[in-house]
Amino acid sequence: MAQESSASSRSTRAAALQALAQMAVDSPTAREAFLQQAQNGPVATATWMKIASVLGGEQLQLGGGTDTGILDSQDPKKATYHLTGGNQNFYTISLLDKLSTDQINQRVQLVDQLLSANQDPAATDALRRARTQLTTRGQPRP
Repeated sequence: MAQESSASSRSTRAAALQALAQMAVDSPTAREAFLQQAQNGPVATATWMKIASVLGGEQLQLGGGTDTGILDSQDPKKATYHLTGGNQNFYTISLLDKLSTDQINQRVQLVDQLLSANQDPAATDALRRARTQLTTRGQPRP
């Protein structure tokens, strides 16, 4: 799905890249596949924004609530997505306050890898925002 390049599969590829980015934080195999996809093909600006949100502390969840049979999180939903192909629903929740220092550092390292290899200004802006969210998480707010 992440390798699809046709115009009709754009939303499917976006969702696949977002899920792959989420898995890339913990899995070396997923990280390699994600970095390869991020470097090999054009990634839409909106997709980079979604990827950055996942790397910046959100988590992609499958389903839309209790009607799907999947237990809904107590955390408020940040964003919802619907893929018409397969009638699939997704949403994101924030995990930022639940991440350990090691998990934060893993995400920052991945964001740094993407920043060093990315030349898309919109992607760079989104990734920098994600990095800032991660690095300021534990700091007191004014």
